[in-house]
Amino acid sequence: MRTWVSVPYPCPDGFPTIPARERIGPIARSFRDLLAPMKSDGIDLNTATETRPLSASDIPAILITHNDMRLIRAFLKHYRDLGIARFLIIDDQSSDGTAEYLATQPDVDLHISNRRYKDAYRGRLWRRMLVDKYGRNRWYLYVDPDEFLVFPGQEAGLARLISGLEAAGIYHMPAPMLDMYPPGNVADAVYDGADGRMPWEVASMYDATGYTLTGDERSWKITGGVRKRVFGVDAQLIKYPLVYWGAFTSLNKNIHSPGPYWRNFTPPLGMLLHFKFFSDFREEFQAVVDEGQHFHGGIFYKSMLDNASDLAEIKLEGASSISYVTSDDLLTRGFHY
Repeated sequence: MRTWVSVPYPCPDGFPTIPARERIGPIARSFRDLLAPMKSDGIDLNTATETRPLSASDIPAILITHNDMRLIRAFLKHYRDLGIARFLIIDDQSSDGTAEYLATQPDVDLHISNRRYKDAYRGRLWRRMLVDKYGRNRWYLYVDPDEFLVFPGQEAGLARLISGLEAAGIYHMPAPMLDMYPPGNVADAVYDGADGRMPWEVASMYDATGYTLTGDERSWKITGGVRKRVFGVDAQLIKYPLVYWGAFTSLNKNIHSPGPYWRNFTPPLGMLLHFKFFSDFREEFQAVVDEGQHFHGGIFYKSMLDNASDLAEIKLEGASSISYVTSDDLLTRGFHY
């Protein structure tokens, strides 16, 4: 797949645009990938709590969780504050009390499956099954438990943001993932979510430079940051958390590149604060590798573990590290627009 742009990111002088001559590529590939749909193959998705249809005003959030109890309270608070009133959640066999807690929340429709995350095309099939159940031709927020969407004017909520997206003709909103990490020794950054703190109050720093933005026939792609600087890992650092699900919308190929692909090339209007690095990150990464449910058996997590194993006291701060302030600060720096 040919790359048609590669520039340093963030982009304080303006976000690149897709050349007109290249627009045929995303259109052709969108319909080509629709011909290879995900197959259910005996995978069921069953309700674990009472559910009800969505109202026209609901902005539903789709979430897949597995042993995320320490983040789930902060996650629900953050997105409730943004105006989410319905959480459509699939619990992937959690053993840490996550499912039991979610079952007590009145705004959560909890679902379980007879198969694991990997079997469901790493969760993409489950997401599609929820959309098919609750209805297309509407906006959905889909994020992971460690992803917290921030954007300018977020006090007004997601409904106002979506109105702005529609006015601008944007139906897939890209949001770069900003890996957050604590100052000082990572071993000192204990976070269990029980004391009411938000995760950025503990993991408060991020890399301000050191990223690369590329574009191909499916989407924007961003790599770099602390994963590249410290661990040598080129993981994809952009998602599309707000998507209008219409007739041709799909996740057939990748959670980072929703179809139809021609909708994926607008500038980012927000960021996903991404929380992987607390005091027990080694244990968390090792659990991902041992379970083998993620991309190529958790190859990115294994690479980070291999590069971290010889360090007795890991400090992730570097010359490019700064503290998170607000989404407006990220806007000024050219992370979003």
